Amino acid sequence: MSRAAQRLGTRLTSTFGPQPDWIRKKQAVDSDFDSAHGVDTGGITELKRLDVTGDAQDSVPHIASDPDEFHSAMSALGIDFKRFTFVDVGAGKGRALLLAAGYGFQRIIGVEFARELVEVAQRNIRAAGISATTDIVHADATKYELPDEPIVQFMYNPFGGKTMEAVARRTRDSFDRNPRPLHVVYVVPKELDTWVQAGFVAEQRDHYAILRPAPSA
Repeated sequence: MSRAAQRLGTRLTSTFGPQPDWIRKKQAVDSDFDSAHGVDTGGITELKRLDVTGDAQDSVPHIASDPDEFHSAMSALGIDFKRFTFVDVGAGKGRALLLAAGYGFQRIIGVEFARELVEVAQRNIRAAGISATTDIVHADATKYELPDEPIVQFMYNPFGGKTMEAVARRTRDSFDRNPRPLHVVYVVPKELDTWVQAGFVAEQRDHYAILRPAPSA
């Protein structure tokens, strides 16, 4: 194994736990999903050497959302999806955007800071035929302004604590300026306390948490 692969394995182990069984499952899920949809969303992508806008030092390797976990989280929301805009913060190659397209969201937005991943996501959106309702934005998540409409904000362990703190605070500020239905779905919620401290109430499930703004004092 190369030194780079060893370093990546160490980082993944610290983030997701022991790897061999997990990696084999992920590879199978990636292959099945991409083959079925004619897209390229799988693999593990290091971000620090990519062309990014924002703090690459606080990034974690890009890993696509697991479809079963995604569907479980969406089912737990208990909302009328047609009333909401779906925003994936740290959208990577866009798998969550493709999954969200099956729920009838009013519109779907991906926010990604790595130019190379934005370009892959754009190709995947076109290949899936969802360009009319779906967009991918090349932007720093800490500077992205949520639309002023009901929101489902999705995240799959996209970055570390420094960036997450800024995103949580910005999300809460958006709600305070314009109170509206806002649900945050956070898969692999390693920085969950950051959201609670920013003024959200957490409902923790197996592999994810659903957060909603706490009432203002």
